[in-house]
Amino acid sequence: MAKKTAKKPETDYVSELSISSGKQPPNAFEFERLILGTAMIDRIGVEKAVKVLGGTTDVFYDPRHAIIWNAILDLRKKDYPVDLSTVIQELKRTEKLGLGGGDHYIIDLTMGVSSSAHLDYHCFIVLEKYFRRKMINDCARVIAECYTESSDTFDIHETLRMASTLCFYSP
Repeated sequence: MAKKTAKKPETDYVSELSISSGKQPPNAFEFERLILGTAMIDRIGVEKAVKVLGGTTDVFYDPRHAIIWNAILDLRKKDYPVDLSTVIQELKRTEKLGLGGGDHYIIDLTMGVSSSAHLDYHCFIVLEKYFRRKMINDCARVIAECYTESSDTFDIHETLRMASTLCFYSP
C-alpha cells in the first residue's frame, strides 16, 4: 500500500489549460446573470436556485456572480429579505460591492427578468457548465500526477475513480 503524502495546494487547471489552448472554460454567463437577477426580484426564485445549485459559490464562473450569490446566501441564512437593495447593502457592509461589479452592475442583473418560470432550467445549465469545468480540472490533475514519477499508480487510479464519482455529487 502506498504511503500518504501531504496534500498539495489546489491548482486551477481549467484556467491554465484555457490560456494555453486559447479556449474559454465552459460557462453560462447569461444564465448566471438571469439566476441572480431572478433571485433578487422573486423570493421563490431564491429557493428554487438554492435547491438546484446548493449553498456554494463554486458553480458560478464569473467571480462577481460568486460574490453576489454569497451575499444572497448570507442574507437567506440570516432570514433577511433578499432583494436588490438588501443585496447591495450586504455587499457594502462586507466591503465587497466593488468586487461584485458595483451597484450599477447588480441593478442591471435584474433588468429584463420577468419571472422565475424557467429558473430550474437556467440553474441546470449553470450546473452542467460547472461540472464540465470540474471534470477538466480533475482530469488535468490526474494527468499531472501521471507524469510525476513519485506518484503511486494505484493512488492515481483511486484519485481518478473518486473524481469521477464525486464530480456529480458535490456542487
